[in-house]
Amino acid sequence: MEKRANDAARLPEIKRESAETQPFLRIVENRNAANKLETSIENTVAERSIAARAEAVAAGLGIDPRTLARTLMAGIVALGISAKEVGAQTPERAPQLTQQQMDLIGSVIGMPFRELEAQFKVEMPIPESKSGAYIIHIGQLHRDTVGNMNAMMQGLIVGTQRKMEVALLSVLKANNLSCVFEEGFAEDDDGEKIRDAAATSRKGVAELVAEPLDDFASFMKVLDKFEKWSEGAKQNILIRHLVGHQIAELQKKLETAVRDKTVRLAEDNPELREAQENILDMSLMSIALKGMTSSLSTEKPDPYFMGATLKIYLEGGVPKICPAEDEQINKQAIGALKEELDAQQAFDNHIQGMFRQMLQSPEIAPLRQRREVLAAKGEANLSDAERAEVDSIVSTIRQKYAELKAGDEMKPYQERLDRAKPEVQRLTMTGREQEVLRQIARQDETLKRQGKTTPEHALVVYGAAHDFYRVTTKWNLDNPHLTQRGLIKLTPKQGAN
Repeated sequence: MEKRANDAARLPEIKRESAETQPFLRIVENRNAANKLETSIENTVAERSIAARAEAVAAGLGIDPRTLARTLMAGIVALGISAKEVGAQTPERAPQLTQQQMDLIGSVIGMPFRELEAQFKVEMPIPESKSGAYIIHIGQLHRDTVGNMNAMMQGLIVGTQRKMEVALLSVLKANNLSCVFEEGFAEDDDGEKIRDAAATSRKGVAELVAEPLDDFASFMKVLDKFEKWSEGAKQNILIRHLVGHQIAELQKKLETAVRDKTVRLAEDNPELREAQENILDMSLMSIALKGMTSSLSTEKPDPYFMGATLKIYLEGGVPKICPAEDEQINKQAIGALKEELDAQQAFDNHIQGMFRQMLQSPEIAPLRQRREVLAAKGEANLSDAERAEVDSIVSTIRQKYAELKAGDEMKPYQERLDRAKPEVQRLTMTGREQEVLRQIARQDETLKRQGKTTPEHALVVYGAAHDFYRVTTKWNLDNPHLTQRGLIKLTPKQGAN
């Protein structure tokens, strides 16, 4: 549970020593913060859905809502792959689209509706648009960036990002849009900074690949830089997928130089030569351990892992990435999430302690012992009277547990939770969605100053758990002087070809 409160992953030593990687730092932290928030939101929404379904079917399904609530960050959520996609959607059932709406969506997206529907869940929460312009929300799915899920799910993640890429390129081509609003980007020039840093990084690693390994000193110099770049790539998703293939090429070059014994060693000092030979032999293991291909838990370098939007931008497919975040709002939202988790953990710990004490009480202990005796006989061997007795014991214990939760001792814990939850909703959902609309309005003003009088669609890549319906409806009502937009939502289907 504490994962959601952890600090965003930071680059290792290379970020402090290398000017080439410095531009990544703030942008990476913003994207990590957005990913952390979206991961938490998607898991929370999904768990509520799963828990509700479990309760509706039967307690015997073995799904414990309390257990789910304590494992918010344990889900397999990724860019484009989510085992919990069931809940990370618009909460209300989407109304059936009319043929006219299908045709309109196909026109806006630039793709036949049936073709689009095969790959995406398609919704039109706000069909009307006074301006003729729409917010096109492509729902991004997220991952916890630790563990081996990246490697295990690489094919599915890449496949889903490819779907998103097709939709993004289709919208961009059909509408000649000025930018894509991308989650995790908080400044106007974040995209440019990543593009410039990517070019510098690729050039820097390419120079290392081209650098000769003639003697021991030159080999050790390149090895030192390789280790820093390789470690940076393992820790940071942008570096990993921007220059990962080049780092792997450098790794192969170093390994080949050692195996083929092409590195010139000391010729007139046998003792020094032997020491250098030993160092080179040991470096093979170091290179293998620190290289890009060393770990089964790390995905292979692939530009789709940066997200389809950033891949398209770096390839020149979109003029600009527009910001969709505010750093301060995200920091406040993460703080609110941490408080909610701390409050939930305090609640759980206290009620569990009280429950354990209750099980040892003179009133309940005999019932629990009797339940154990009956359980030992096996369900099939119980008489009807004994089954009724078991049901009565379980009912009594549940009733006592409910009384504990509702009692005066738990009130401070419940009140803390009750204060925390609305704040999380206000900041992680409403506040961040409002910021997206503010950024869209800001871009509208920029385009007007540039002489563009016809409002353009706003293409937004943002967490799939956001529906934008309530915020956009209220925004349109509160800001009649600004561009009034309808809302189209696309969420990638998992497993669709």
